[in-house]
Amino acid sequence: MSDSQTITDFADQPQPWINKASNFRGVHITMLTLVYIFIALRLYTRFWVLRLPGWDDIFVIFYSFWYMIGIVPTLMLPAAGFGKHVSELKPASLANVMKLFYIMYGSYNVSAALVKLSLLFQYMRIYDTDSRLHKICVTTAYLVGLWGCVFSILAWFPCWPVNAFWNRTASGQCWGVAIRGNSLLLAYLIHAATNGLWDLIVLVIPVPLLIRPHSDTKHKRAGLFTLFSLGLVVNALSVWRVVVNIRNQVGQYPTYDPTFYGPISVTLGVAEISIGAIAGSISVFWPNLIRPRLNQVVVKFEVMVRREPLPTQPLQYPENLGMGKLLSLVDADPLLHSMDDGRNNSERHGCSTGRGLHMKPAHYRDNFVAGQVLPFPGSTGSSGAWSEVKSERVPTMASTRDPMRKQSLVELLCNS
Repeated sequence: MSDSQTITDFADQPQPWINKASNFRGVHITMLTLVYIFIALRLYTRFWVLRLPGWDDIFVIFYSFWYMIGIVPTLMLPAAGFGKHVSELKPASLANVMKLFYIMYGSYNVSAALVKLSLLFQYMRIYDTDSRLHKICVTTAYLVGLWGCVFSILAWFPCWPVNAFWNRTASGQCWGVAIRGNSLLLAYLIHAATNGLWDLIVLVIPVPLLIRPHSDTKHKRAGLFTLFSLGLVVNALSVWRVVVNIRNQVGQYPTYDPTFYGPISVTLGVAEISIGAIAGSISVFWPNLIRPRLNQVVVKFEVMVRREPLPTQPLQYPENLGMGKLLSLVDADPLLHSMDDGRNNSERHGCSTGRGLHMKPAHYRDNFVAGQVLPFPGSTGSSGAWSEVKSERVPTMASTRDPMRKQSLVELLCNS
């Protein structure tokens, strides 16, 4: 049966939902928006909140670059005729579809490798460098990097010269995904199978952190659980895409019609790498940016506490702000004389708390204690805790000789 006969025979097949241009663009624009929102939150958390960027963030930046290179021609595919039957397209339109598909497929292979490398380097930051799981991550990263390089080269150079991929009249040598028949199916299946295998390995690596009884925090476990759950979705999409490619033999069964059978496979592939990037980003910014703000305590002031040894030399009071002058002012106050309950002159120079505890003036020979009592910074000649309070005095009917004002001064001296 010739290609022209089979194409005509199956030209009346109902158009799948994803083949409609509006649906195809809507799904991919939604994934594009979500991917860049989550990547932006991840990079903001690592670079500006935690200030701890790593190699995993560098790979995410590279991924976002290649993802954009691939998503732009993907959104242009419906206008070129992608989703329609080959029999409905002119040779020029078919060549345009193949050009856009060439760019999309090449960037997809690079993005698939970069998102896996990002997750592996993210795991390396969690495990100790001398642990077995860290060594597994390093070995897997080397293998994934080699796998990504091989399939990216095959995707970007499917023919020689390259234009033979979309120009069937050009003479050249093609291989892999650029040839028809069983070889085309085999090439796609090898890539899809190995891609699913690496997805599964990357999914299994963080499992010990989830089942470990003494995980660091609930927030980190929640982020890892989200990563694991979305990883299951990625693996499910990978299996789904393999089944689709086997069923239609990569657009060749029941007839050679890649533009009609291709949209579902392309959408599953883009969804796979999109959710992978989202999963890696959620596990970074959710425990550090979103979750703490749901139940946060706002700190409005920061206090620095510094511990220093007390000086052993007795305090030398200045003449103008000495402790003796302050006590003499208290002693000369007639109101404080009236509050004295018959203690002698030496006791009056001390302080009574009303509970039988007396502090003698010698107590204030200590630099630190005197620094808490004397209200003027620097008056003790040593360091101490002090504060400056600005306030406005509101005129009241109370006398300036208010006993409570004097009592507060006495309590200040006694409670120091």
